Amino acid sequence: MMQGSWNAEGRPREIAEIVGQPEFIKDAKGWIENDSYPEALFFVGPPGTGKTSAARVIGMTMLGEGYDCDFYECNASDDRGIDFIRNVLKTIAQTSPHISERKVILLDEADGLTPAAQDAARQIVENNTKNCLFIFTANDGSKVRKAIQSRCVTYLFKPVDVLEGSEHLRNVCKKVMVPHSVLLRWSEFFPRLVRQMNGDLRACVNMLEALNPYEDALERKIGDLGMISKASMSSLTSDYMGMRLHFHKAVDIGRDRTFVMRSFYQNLSSLFEMDEEERIWDVLRVYGDMMTIIHTWPDNDYAFLDYFVAKLEGELKKYE
Repeated sequence: MMQGSWNAEGRPREIAEIVGQPEFIKDAKGWIENDSYPEALFFVGPPGTGKTSAARVIGMTMLGEGYDCDFYECNASDDRGIDFIRNVLKTIAQTSPHISERKVILLDEADGLTPAAQDAARQIVENNTKNCLFIFTANDGSKVRKAIQSRCVTYLFKPVDVLEGSEHLRNVCKKVMVPHSVLLRWSEFFPRLVRQMNGDLRACVNMLEALNPYEDALERKIGDLGMISKASMSSLTSDYMGMRLHFHKAVDIGRDRTFVMRSFYQNLSSLFEMDEEERIWDVLRVYGDMMTIIHTWPDNDYAFLDYFVAKLEGELKKYE
């Protein structure tokens, strides 16, 4: 099997290779055919839906040979302060392209920018659209200033459906030379994997890459994901230490807090027919409060989920 990142091997290089997002694909093909691109783009949607990959594909197709020197990618959740925007981004935006007519500047995870940094970024966009195509991405669009969004053509990136996601996983496995007999067996479980990962293809591919190349490896791993379902049940039986343990096991195998929380909700919402319906509403109130801070939480995934369990324990004491 091929060494190196499977996600890198499966990453699209042209518009036709992007999975899902039909509205964006249709419009992007038009930009390419007419050699006319918007001033700014805003891609918003859950992790693993192809926002960053789509931005890079736009850069490749628009810049051609100039991609390596005229495409700039900044992770806004790392460089989130106003100093970075004023001192680094402004200089990049104002400098003439090396080869191309316009640069492409990607501000990935722009919902991580501070409000002051967003205001500064808006001014840079307004003053430099002739020189640059700006692309913003965000998991939570509500965290990005309306003044920025109004300058952009916005696309909502949705989790891919089961069929498209499964086909993408097969293509990736072929590229990295997964043995044919293993791929045949794994393919039976790709739809279930895509569904359990909420359409997050990056998470799906990461899981496949971490598996040993045995025919039953994926079947076994998917069975382990039932721990989040067990955590949902634990929230209704006051087994808070058990709930915490199931959450930690999910993080141990590579699931981030966003995946865990969304999966928790999906499992919980399936339990409304139980006699504990009033209690479920209380759990959902705590869930909603936690989701408002999920992208700004300053510590790791384990700490976030521990705090969630602690909040639930405090809210549900009245039932004990």
